[in-house]
Amino acid sequence: MKRLLTVIALIATMSSCKKSSNTTLLNTSFSPVTVGSTWTYLRNSSDSAFKDSVYKFTATDSTIAVGDTIYSVVNTSAGGDIYYAAIDTGYFRRGSLLSSLGIPELSTFSEYYLPKILIKNATWSNHLIITYQGIKLPVTLAYTLQGAADGLSVLGNNFSNVAHVSATFTTIIYGTPIQLGTGDFYYAEGIGLISFNLTTIDPITHVTATTTFKLKSYTIK
Repeated sequence: MKRLLTVIALIATMSSCKKSSNTTLLNTSFSPVTVGSTWTYLRNSSDSAFKDSVYKFTATDSTIAVGDTIYSVVNTSAGGDIYYAAIDTGYFRRGSLLSSLGIPELSTFSEYYLPKILIKNATWSNHLIITYQGIKLPVTLAYTLQGAADGLSVLGNNFSNVAHVSATFTTIIYGTPIQLGTGDFYYAEGIGLISFNLTTIDPITHVTATTTFKLKSYTIK
């Protein structure tokens, strides 16, 4: 189960909003993937396993096709790649960072993480089946757009036009609904992911753990 919670943490961004708006915004740049663009994040965790650990993402000139969708390839310093795509309905991501955990279903999972038209209080969800310790578990990732054009400060850097998405992650174990975690994700227009905090809950021990990623620096080409 610990590995499952780690998976949920990696599937999925954080900090406090300075202002909030009901703005409806048709966006095309919440996931820039221009070649050579970089994003450097600091990762921390409540269990002290990570303390200001540095992760660097670099957009490449490579793409992969999945059905009719073309994903841009972003290298990560943690090993493996993350794949991003923007289509008419919204933004999607997938990646081999998850497949390293040994759960085959995740290598083909495309997460719909942000709609193209941002309307406050809009909701959407992703569903997948994970086989864990021989048991097939249905996992639901439910999202709510809390803010469509917020302001946010991350590590002393101020961002505007930030989409704030909250999420809950649940499964069903032996017929009982179980919450696996909650999170808040922040995406800045023209930059992409700038922050997230995610709290996972062990369904057996009820022990919680928090993981955070904060954008330290970036270069958009």
